[in-house]
Amino acid sequence: MKEDTNKKLTTSVFRSGMRILLRRVMKYRREVIILSVLSLLAALGNGIIPYISGKLIDVIILLSSGSAVMQTAFILLAVWLVVQIVTSIADWRINVRNDRLQSQVYGDYVADAYSTLLRLPISFHRDVKMGKTTNNQ
Repeated sequence: MKEDTNKKLTTSVFRSGMRILLRRVMKYRREVIILSVLSLLAALGNGIIPYISGKLIDVIILLSSGSAVMQTAFILLAVWLVVQIVTSIADWRINVRNDRLQSQVYGDYVADAYSTLLRLPISFHRDVKMGKTTNNQ
């Protein structure tokens, strides 16, 4: 019986936490969507690069056997280079946007917390020490 209570409590706490998280993240919906699209692009590029590399190696092996597929090798090399550049740029932009989003979310969270403290009645501040409040004791 106690396990069920702990499981329900954990599930309840998890759901409550997810609601709070989603409410906070909804303010940054546009940025989250952009990060998701960039991540999808980067994942696609990171998945395609080894495939193109393998095809390029196959073409190079054919070249060494005297086959006339030089044009295919250059096309594959150009495609590999373009995909590599696009993927690297997407990864870079993901890092920049992710850092900025983290800073914004954290800053808003701290500002909201302190503004809530400032709106509490004087009696709260008389009865509760500031160290207890900020250290969660």
